Amino acid sequence: MSTRALGLLIAQGGLKYEEPIMEDEGGYRSDLIATSKHAVPIPPLKAYPNPTPNMLIVDYALGGVSRLEVLDLTGRVILTQNTSATTTQFAVDLSALPLSLYELVLFDANGTRIASTPVIKN
Repeated sequence: MSTRALGLLIAQGGLKYEEPIMEDEGGYRSDLIATSKHAVPIPPLKAYPNPTPNMLIVDYALGGVSRLEVLDLTGRVILTQNTSATTTQFAVDLSALPLSLYELVLFDANGTRIASTPVIKN
């Protein structure tokens, strides 16, 4: 194992966790998180603050988002917003929505659903 990688194995069916640690402008960036037996990619979608009273900031590290939708608990689309596919961060105004749990869904230019996350309007 190189000095730039960290590996940990807990014996006999335990946790197996291997993660490259790469320096990124003086800090560290990791691409994996551990689960019971597998390493899985960290989701590139972040929505904050969550819960939010008004404005939600959406970060999608992979870019390519052309449209977002906010769905209510019944799955009904209650807000649609077009975005620039080159932008990785954008704001969504939820101030007109009633207090509730919603699903934020991101779509690419082909209309394919690429990511989603729950959002709480408080």
